[in-house]
Amino acid sequence: SLFLSSYYPPSYQFPYNPDSLARSNNYTIYDEMRDDDQVKVALALKKDMALNSGWSIVCEDETIKDEIAEILQNVGSYDTLETSFDDSLREIMTAYDYGFSLSEVIFRKPSDGSSGKYEVQCIKVRPPHSFLFDLDVKGKVTQIRQYAATGFLEFDPSIFLHYVYQPEFGNPYGKSDLKSCHQAWKAKKFLFRMAMRYGERFAGNLVVGRY
Repeated sequence: SLFLSSYYPPSYQFPYNPDSLARSNNYTIYDEMRDDDQVKVALALKKDMALNSGWSIVCEDETIKDEIAEILQNVGSYDTLETSFDDSLREIMTAYDYGFSLSEVIFRKPSDGSSGKYEVQCIKVRPPHSFLFDLDVKGKVTQIRQYAATGFLEFDPSIFLHYVYQPEFGNPYGKSDLKSCHQAWKAKKFLFRMAMRYGERFAGNLVVGRY
């Protein structure tokens, strides 16, 4: 489908990511950039500044506020293999890396909890690589598709927490922070490769010739 909006030229075809570095939802470049020593530190610092100050629930009713806070503090404690709420927040912020993140909230049944209500059991943050967004002519996400081995799986957008980083002009894929530093990273990668070849060439004793 084509995203019919004056903000985008007709060449930007949805549901694929319009990011030129992630054509056809291929995030190989961003995957490689995340392993760079400087990129990794910069992303970690941004996330730490946002997360290390803690979180709080904003609600006029103190009873509801305390109840929700307690439920979120227990996220991940029901199974040792599940992540805590703080760890889930850090995963959600991989939107800095890829432009967006999709998370599925898994609930416990009222009969399994102590409050007699639905409680958040865990938050599953899904890798962005296999997801596509279908938009209508007004730019609203109408359907989320995931490419699987058996074909495309279709989901209602309401079941996901969709966090978009730099959602300019209604782009559901957002804009990765890594796009801005791609040229510098690419140059560093090339120069580092040349430096390694230079070091390998002169690793041994220098050959001296006389004529």
